[in-house]
Amino acid sequence: VTGDGRLFVTDTGNHRVQVFDKGGNFLYTFGKKGSSYGEMSYPKGIAVDKQERVFVVDSGSRRIDVFTVDGIYLDSFGEKGSENGQFYDPAGIAVSEDGLLWVADSGNDRIQVFDAKGVFHSSIESRGKENKLRNPTGITVDPYGRVIVIDSGNGRIQIFDIKGGLIGSIGSKGDGRAQFSDPQ
Repeated sequence: VTGDGRLFVTDTGNHRVQVFDKGGNFLYTFGKKGSSYGEMSYPKGIAVDKQERVFVVDSGSRRIDVFTVDGIYLDSFGEKGSENGQFYDPAGIAVSEDGLLWVADSGNDRIQVFDAKGVFHSSIESRGKENKLRNPTGITVDPYGRVIVIDSGNGRIQIFDIKGGLIGSIGSKGDGRAQFSDPQ
């Protein structure tokens, strides 16, 4: 959501972003199917920073595309792989108060952190049987600096501090209270 209330929605199956005003009225769309820069292949997550740059998780192209709020393509970063700055099925994205980008790199079972220019900063890769991330899909950073991750493969929500330290978990796999099956 931008300062003027515009809502940006990834339309994954149509390979585009749709934009609505604060009243829910359609305004415009941008993006089209393709793998060239400025085109999209199964966009998933989306976030807008304080400078009103729109960051789109281009899952099919395994990169992050950057646009103006008017849909003008600016830049991209990332590529297929498992090294720092590379993605395998990226899904969610969030912007923290300090302007860092937090990307749920689902296929690599981790969260990667970048500056607004796409320079790799750090990652959260939980180690150990109990806390290991498995297919993280959704992510947000709250005003208190807590990084909240939908750990889809483990059927839970994990909460980290801004430095990647585990604070705690919510839920478990199952169909009972506080249990999840493939949360998104």
